[in-house]
Amino acid sequence: MINLHTERTIVYCKIIHNYLEAEVFGDPEIDVGDMIECYMPKYLFREQYQKCIETFRDLYE
Repeated sequence: MINLHTERTIVYCKIIHNYLEAEVFGDPEIDVGDMIECYMPKYLFREQYQKCIETFRDLYE
């Protein structure tokens, strides 16, 4: 979890959340893995698939 010490950090977290909501988690019919594949290096995404998904969910929350 990101510590929210300043107003800028709060705004930054809201921007990340809104972006992920619109681009990654917005359509329940599309697989999250398919959406985040373009953001991650291919070798990392293939080797650490579940960890990548968990990290994006943590960022979203």
